[in-house]
Amino acid sequence: MYPAETPEELTPTRKWLAQGGRVRDLILARRAPGLSSDRPRFDGHAESEDVMRATEKAMVVRHLANLMTYPAVGRRIADGSLTLHGWYYV
Repeated sequence: MYPAETPEELTPTRKWLAQGGRVRDLILARRAPGLSSDRPRFDGHAESEDVMRATEKAMVVRHLANLMTYPAVGRRIADGSLTLHGWYYV
């Protein structure tokens, strides 16, 4: 999926993109336990689209959770001076 060597300046991007694979694996495990995420098989285009949409939506939640790990964000959420919203457009 990714080149064996990643230029140093792209390491954060690579880590960020790798989250999508982990989230997709969780979606697949919930939909069909035992299904290999290496080469998932779907019963048609509609099922594949459903998994992609579910993964996209789950990534919104994942990114909000990641934002909460930043101390400045967590402090502002706690004191009420910041509110986070996740948006998914169709």
